[in-house]
Amino acid sequence: MSAWYAVLCKPRREALAETNLVNQGYRVYLPLLATQHRRDGKWVDTVEPLFPRYLFIAAGREQQGFAAVRSTLG
Repeated sequence: MSAWYAVLCKPRREALAETNLVNQGYRVYLPLLATQHRRDGKWVDTVEPLFPRYLFIAAGREQQGFAAVRSTLG
């Protein structure tokens, strides 16, 4: 069983961080929520992170450190 950690991202860069972390071999979980907003008088469907600026990363292999996580874009 692996431990999960919350990772703080830059504002509105959760998807970029998720992509880069997955490319580096990390297991990442970014919960999304479908919502509706009014924009220019019309309802628009959007998908947003459930926890803005946060995603979750699993600590898997022992040799996989967190130094790369701190320097990942996003």
